[in-house]
Amino acid sequence: MLSYFIQLVNDMKIRNKLILSFVVVVFVPVAIVGIFLTGELRKFAFNNALEQAYQNVDRVKKRSTEVINVADDLSYRLSYDERLRNLASQQYESVYDVFVAYREYPDLQQAIRMYKEISNIRFYSENPTMLNNWEFLYPEDEIKKTEWYQRAEDDIGVIYWDYITDERDQKVYLSLIKGVDLGSKDNRGVLVINVNTGMLNTILSQETFDTMIVDNNNNIVAANRPELYGKTLAEIQDTSGVVYHASGSYESVIHDEASKVLIEPLNTESGVNGLRIISIFSIDSIVADANRISKLAMTVIIISLLLAVLLIYSFSSLVSNRLLRLSK
Repeated sequence: MLSYFIQLVNDMKIRNKLILSFVVVVFVPVAIVGIFLTGELRKFAFNNALEQAYQNVDRVKKRSTEVINVADDLSYRLSYDERLRNLASQQYESVYDVFVAYREYPDLQQAIRMYKEISNIRFYSENPTMLNNWEFLYPEDEIKKTEWYQRAEDDIGVIYWDYITDERDQKVYLSLIKGVDLGSKDNRGVLVINVNTGMLNTILSQETFDTMIVDNNNNIVAANRPELYGKTLAEIQDTSGVVYHASGSYESVIHDEASKVLIEPLNTESGVNGLRIISIFSIDSIVADANRISKLAMTVIIISLLLAVLLIYSFSSLVSNRLLRLSK
């Protein structure tokens, strides 16, 4: 086989030999280097886009944590507020006494006005001598039967986060729920602080990829797509179910598109709460810049090689013609 190739080269015309030698010496190395550099550039662009996506999720995590920690800090102060405990546990003799007590404790209203991160606050107390107003409520049987209320009464002092309906306006909020000790085992209150999910939605709306905050029950409590507000992860068509994981980086097919899924836990100062940030972006959107760089690089390489071929052909023809004249 080798001897046949050598014989074939020996029988070639001088011009063809020169063209072949130039192709071997110039064309092949340039092509190899070009393909290698194009691959490296594409890999760099892909990694850069992926790193940017991680940074975006980290930024969302920090800003969302700041919003949620306001409710966390407020719940700590209120649950150890002796004035609130006295207000909720005192037995009142008249409606007037209740009005006076409410007027002398404006802290809940002031907190709502002071912190834009808080949408509303309510405190449940089973004190029959109190009156229902916008902040202090006597829990009806329907409320007492809910899982979140019973859990708060059983675990006094423990903070839970849930996506629950506020019976006052029938809207669903991401809420901090905490049982408060009012002095005895039979005298307990439940503090509920509604987070301003509008602020969370605003934070997420600045992201180009699908980004959402999900609670422990897989409810989407905030998102940058309005159609996902109040929905569950069942709305996300995930073939492998990676969106239900607690944290990590995964690849899956979301809505019939190959996608990257980033999941980051959203822990508050009080600890683990089941909240997490999920960011979904298609692989095509990540490699868009990488593909553009690859196309540009390949275009430059092809043009360079075409010019090289033309120059090689011209030079070979010139040399071979000179040699032919000399031979004659």
